[in-house]
Amino acid sequence: MDRLNAFFAEHKGQRVIAVFTAVAPGSTDAQQGYYYGYVVPTITAAFEKQGQRMNDDYTDRFLVQEYPGELRTAEGKEIIRGKELDKKQMSDFLEWLKQYAAENFAVYIEDPRTI
Repeated sequence: MDRLNAFFAEHKGQRVIAVFTAVAPGSTDAQQGYYYGYVVPTITAAFEKQGQRMNDDYTDRFLVQEYPGELRTAEGKEIIRGKELDKKQMSDFLEWLKQYAAENFAVYIEDPRTI
């Protein structure tokens, strides 16, 4: 609710378009939705505040590239986007992103175990 109230306060008088999707807690869909719906846009905006403009796709690829964990699929293919991570990899990635985003952008990323 805090995020919604902050969003509404920043956009007084504007129209809000909302899309709701229901997913099982802890599922890969929940992780992907959180990552692409909140984390990537938030970090893209943080980059812009620092003077570096990039789109969400570039931010996604940048974050995956920065991640120090395993970036190969079970078949050995290199992972270059977040949507290619399996559930365990995404959990580890989001856990790492919590610290990375806090240290580099002063951005809060929720604990992946609550997603």
